Amino acid sequence: MTRKLTLCLIAGCIAFALLYFWEATKFSPPVSEECHQVHLHISTTGDTTTNNANNNNNNNANSNNNNNNDLQTSSSSTNLPIQCWHTNHYPLESPYTRYLVGCILFKNEGRYLKEWLLFHQLAGFDHLYMYDDGSTDDFMPILQPFIDKGFVSYIKWGGVFEPGKVQTGQIRHCMANYANYSEWLSFFDLDEFFVPMWEMPKGQTTGFLSSMLHEFYLPYAGVELHRAAYDSSGHVDPPDGLVIEHYISRYTPVNTAGKLVLHSKYVKRFSGHTALAKDGYTIVDARGGDVNADRQFIDNPLRMNHYVTRSFNECMAKGNQTAFPGAWRAGDTLGYCNKGMVGTPQYEPFIHFKDDYLARHYAPLVKQCMKTI
Repeated sequence: MTRKLTLCLIAGCIAFALLYFWEATKFSPPVSEECHQVHLHISTTGDTTTNNANNNNNNNANSNNNNNNDLQTSSSSTNLPIQCWHTNHYPLESPYTRYLVGCILFKNEGRYLKEWLLFHQLAGFDHLYMYDDGSTDDFMPILQPFIDKGFVSYIKWGGVFEPGKVQTGQIRHCMANYANYSEWLSFFDLDEFFVPMWEMPKGQTTGFLSSMLHEFYLPYAGVELHRAAYDSSGHVDPPDGLVIEHYISRYTPVNTAGKLVLHSKYVKRFSGHTALAKDGYTIVDARGGDVNADRQFIDNPLRMNHYVTRSFNECMAKGNQTAFPGAWRAGDTLGYCNKGMVGTPQYEPFIHFKDDYLARHYAPLVKQCMKTI
């Protein structure tokens, strides 16, 4: 009897393991052994030739006219020319005129605009609607080239709503005016970056977000991405260079208050971090499962990096701004900002995780492309 019970337990464990493995892989393409990281091999010498995976013939005919916008990537075995300006070619049903757009509320972010705009253009966004919440810095010379290229629409938004309702009004305006003309729509901020966690097809270095939406999430009303919150990484003042290469220390565990990418035609309503899907459709997490499941980052094909504090002094300045009740800056600002500073009472080494692969794989490409715009 004991032997039969033992055999049953062993068989049950094997069946459970097989079921777990099937659930963990049924939604995923082949991945690398390095935590599903995206591998980009960027050549700093940069032979400027043109390529687009969907229309090589047309681009080759016009390569002489596009030298300023292109870089050369290389792998261990072959050179893979790419563009600094990504274009989606997915079929669109009427009335959609764009595949993926974002509606962004920003204020005094001129220092970070160029990196952020270029990164998300390369990620696969067709267009960004930039709502200016009363900026006083000199951001327009940075934004204007992106407006001229047709990538950005500028909307002056600050001061038209009572405090605490500026973003609510912005969300409603975007949903009413732009949701019906884009298949996918997202609301996020200048301190947030979409991040692929799975290896992309060989040779693909741009358009990771739009391609993953097209390949994995078309049946759904939306996908919610968990956020990884990054601290100051010991920087008192803003360092020279990119956000994604200098802020590499993040908190654990996962922040489940994520951001959504909405499949417009399947969504009834949207408000901040939540949305209501139409009957028969669901909103999933990045794995295609329950949005409330507590999943680790390694299990997700996509996540969002949230550089919530940036440097210590920027964190303190941000903390002195008016905040809604419950926001981090409505409480102990100094204590919160000290979390990223080694040697302070608030620094807790066990909650920090060094995570720099986004910088290693995308920073070289972004830095090179920033020189062309």
